[in-house]
Amino acid sequence: MLVKLPEDFTITSVGELYQSLSDLVGINEQVEIDGSAVERVDAAALQIILALQGIPGLDVAWSGISPVLEEAAELTGLSGPLGLVG
Repeated sequence: MLVKLPEDFTITSVGELYQSLSDLVGINEQVEIDGSAVERVDAAALQIILALQGIPGLDVAWSGISPVLEEAAELTGLSGPLGLVG
């Protein structure tokens, strides 16, 4: 399953994403996150991704990371937990 993060990935835009991700609970599947379009992001939105990675049975991988997303993860100390460091 491919999850494309929106350009404005903030608390005001995560409701729809959260709903679609909550449907994945209990499903063993690989989830690919494309964050290449993200131009705005906040800590609440990053926490949604952390929650996704914590769902048992899901294999989460990144297919694209925008510079804005990468910088926000670094500033919040979440690069490692989000799997954005190699």
